[in-house]
Amino acid sequence: MEKMRLEQIENEIKPILAKAGYRLLDVEVLAGREPTVRIVIFAHNGVGLDDCARASRMLDHTIDRFFYGRFHLEVSSPGLERQFKREEEYDLFRGQPIRLLLREPLDGEDTIEGILDGLQEQEVRLIKNEGFLLIPIETIQKARLVFR
Repeated sequence: MEKMRLEQIENEIKPILAKAGYRLLDVEVLAGREPTVRIVIFAHNGVGLDDCARASRMLDHTIDRFFYGRFHLEVSSPGLERQFKREEEYDLFRGQPIRLLLREPLDGEDTIEGILDGLQEQEVRLIKNEGFLLIPIETIQKARLVFR
């Protein structure tokens, strides 16, 4: 699906989700005879099965306008080991364990784990070994939550 259409879907569903207390983290459309629309939502108090069902009902008619014929709608939580896709996630998941894969080694390590303490002036702040570590966001290849 072209990027412009994805942005249109995002722009339409963000305010609907926000009114219900959810934040849109991701929209993906998988092509096929009956396309699948995958939506990932976030809420500070967590996202459960009831939340996903509620969001799905809220969004179904809005998303229907973007497709001719049938489609499948999947709404889910970010998951325990979510890979970050947006900068805002560094603040949303503050306090969570995270693993960063760096483009170039830092102090001899290309993978760093710690507790996420947010994003500050384009640097990811990690709590590690009783101290703080600042890592420029442009040096991060991949960031993902770690389930412990």
